[in-house]
Amino acid sequence: MDAALSAIDPSGVSLRRACRHLNDGLRFAEQNGEANNAAAEIVRGLIANLEEMETLN
Repeated sequence: MDAALSAIDPSGVSLRRACRHLNDGLRFAEQNGEANNAAAEIVRGLIANLEEMETLN
């Protein structure tokens, strides 16, 4: 996945934007008490993976 994203968007702008939007959505869900479910855990994992990919580039 990292190689594909790097090939599509070498600057990483799209990756950072996607991560920011996911973080914003998760924060909104947490503020409304809706972030205690399986979907929120999946999003947290995805955010962690995206952040890790960003730091590796």
